[in-house]
Amino acid sequence: MNAAGKPEALGEMCEQAGAVATATHDSDGRLQWTVQLSDGSTADTKALASTTSWTPVNPETVLL
Repeated sequence: MNAAGKPEALGEMCEQAGAVATATHDSDGRLQWTVQLSDGSTADTKALASTTSWTPVNPETVLL
């Protein structure tokens, strides 16, 4: 994730308070975050707010 909260690579993952953000492509092929919340719901966003509170994670250790 860059300083503006945007993903830098497809598949990049970060977590915060039970939410997991994964870098995906939008319908135009641009990178976006798909965020899965602890209740299982998802939302797409171009950038994550509060970049210092999101922690990079190893995708092999995340249970979705």
